[in-house]
Amino acid sequence: MIKERLSIESEELLAERDAAHLGLFTPVSPDEIPPAAVELFDQKSRLLTNEPGLSPQEFDLLFALKYPDGDTTFFATFKRHGLEPDDSPVEIDTLVVDIDRESGMVGRGEIRFLLPGDVVPNMVGFPFVGMTYTEEGHTRNGLGMRRLLAMNTAAKYVYNMPLRSGLHPSPSAESLWINCVGDGLAKPPSEETNERYKFV
Repeated sequence: MIKERLSIESEELLAERDAAHLGLFTPVSPDEIPPAAVELFDQKSRLLTNEPGLSPQEFDLLFALKYPDGDTTFFATFKRHGLEPDDSPVEIDTLVVDIDRESGMVGRGEIRFLLPGDVVPNMVGFPFVGMTYTEEGHTRNGLGMRRLLAMNTAAKYVYNMPLRSGLHPSPSAESLWINCVGDGLAKPPSEETNERYKFV
């Protein structure tokens, strides 16, 4: 079941296997969201809709992973509605922003969870990677893998399911999934079930 509450108990998250080695998984208040993340959350939350973007106070869930090196990954979960104001939610998405110790954005991502409706049938009802990107000048530092693992941790908490890849991951994203499969963290795609990569 998708989490309905608007706050996170840190004790529960510390028990998560992934969070234990990634860093401290904690709730954050709207005023703790840095400007770079606020701007991205606004831009991404207004996509595919005629509504204005969301401010941090308007998200359903805000939480973060804080790393020993001073970096932090911020997460914001919200219900994405259709084009009309009265449309029911069509997705429950989680936006992801990596912020370094100088408060600069070094990466971003999105977890999508499609609800039943006029969408791709074989992508409904589970969290998958909508996108993941490491900013120029910060590639080849392990941030892509760190973000993918962090997104899986968030998916298991918010949606109570492991993360899957999108239908067509980029070559760089697919290489991360292949490494996860090799390390026993994920399963490869299945032609029989039409599943993509999936964390175990």
